[in-house]
Amino acid sequence: MDNLRMLTVDEVAELLHTSLTTLSYLRETGALKAIKTGKAHMYSQEAVRKFQSTYEGYDMDNLVNINASVEAVKSKQLGKLGA
Repeated sequence: MDNLRMLTVDEVAELLHTSLTTLSYLRETGALKAIKTGKAHMYSQEAVRKFQSTYEGYDMDNLVNINASVEAVKSKQLGKLGA
């Protein structure tokens, strides 16, 4: 049942060694899926794992790089669907 425990914004930022601002960019661009609970956002452990595997090796340190990485992943996924 522990794998159902949702993670807070602070917990995810600490796990990913990133700032709250960068975490917000990741959520806003769709790179890291979140669930809105009232005024806050929560993250499933599965969403964090998927983010880590999907964006491994990509530069995700600022909004410009995050947007470029999201587009690169989308293009790569579309290429696999067309193949």
